Amino acid sequence: MSQFRGAELIAENWGVSRADMERFAFTSHQRALAAQADGAFDDEITPSFGLTADEGPRADTSLEKMAGLKTLAEGGRLTAAVSSQISDGAAALLIASAEAVRRHGLTPLARVHTMAVVGSDPIQMLTGPIPATEKVLKKAGLSIGEIDLVEINEAFASVVLAWQKETGAARSGSTPSAARSRSGIRSAPPAPGS
Repeated sequence: MSQFRGAELIAENWGVSRADMERFAFTSHQRALAAQADGAFDDEITPSFGLTADEGPRADTSLEKMAGLKTLAEGGRLTAAVSSQISDGAAALLIASAEAVRRHGLTPLARVHTMAVVGSDPIQMLTGPIPATEKVLKKAGLSIGEIDLVEINEAFASVVLAWQKETGAARSGSTPSAARSRSGIRSAPPAPGS
């Protein structure tokens, strides 16, 4: 079973239409481009091989172009427009205890409040953010309405839209630059070997 099939099943099972996914994907591109233009990622990207910005967001896309793409499977809903492109990237994090931060005079950028690890359906395989959100909110004693910013690993639009339906989370108008100091939930696959 491929992730593409899993994402297609999620769209079917949660009643997420192709048009819903295309609107979500288009908005996502627009928000990413606006954040780039505002310099939101300038301190997060190290120029390399002549590249200075994420090339994923497409400034030349439109809902009309998206609607003209073939589906990945006959009779399906997913197209390249609502699926992530293949991208190379890397990240480095320094995670420290409160004591280490104090001892070394570090300035934290964020604080991990609560974490949760869950398994999810091996066929749909991309639904992990749903039970992870439920578990971490319960553990933290919070509701989804108390969270200002949420980042869901957005490999396929159907994943995020199903997550929103299950959690009741409102779509946010926040851009990364506007949300630097807010509380939030981040959901992503665990690192290899974890």
